[in-house]
Amino acid sequence: MTGHASTFPDLSVEQREAVLQSWRVSRLPLLRQAFRGLTAFTLYVTYNLYDNIILATGYPALGDEHRFADKARLRPHHPYQFESIRTQFEVIETDILVVGSGAGGGVVASELAKKGWKVLVVEKGEYIKPEDMAGTQREGFSRLYESAGLMATEDGSMNILAGSGFGGGTTSASTSSLSSRTSSVSS
Repeated sequence: MTGHASTFPDLSVEQREAVLQSWRVSRLPLLRQAFRGLTAFTLYVTYNLYDNIILATGYPALGDEHRFADKARLRPHHPYQFESIRTQFEVIETDILVVGSGAGGGVVASELAKKGWKVLVVEKGEYIKPEDMAGTQREGFSRLYESAGLMATEDGSMNILAGSGFGGGTTSASTSSLSSRTSSVSS
């Protein structure tokens, strides 16, 4: 299946990559399926052994306990007003409802609030202050990305990295632009 007389592990890195790339674009559906399965398995193994793999490189994958030892490094946080819905049905009066607090929703909510509208933003993700995170990649993926960063297209041909938190996909870029006149409901 590799087109070589030797076994796959005995091939050079370049030869192995060429074999996998040929499987990716093969006319045979079985080889394309094998490529997708192999890459998904590799991603799964890497994700589950991530801390050990990164620690082996000497990178502080378990976080830095002294990240915020200097309180001057902490920026003041905007005083967002959060509402909690405690029943299945609750009436909340607002002028404008914005679904999602990402780049689009956050800017729209901010601009409307600046013009005097009472704006409510609903967001499925949670609001996390930087000091509430240990600073590890695993925690970042699990708390800031949809499906902990392990999401693929329906046919499995492409992985998708989608932010999922207060600030939407912009959370990963540490940006959010909601104004003080907006409220947010986390579900």
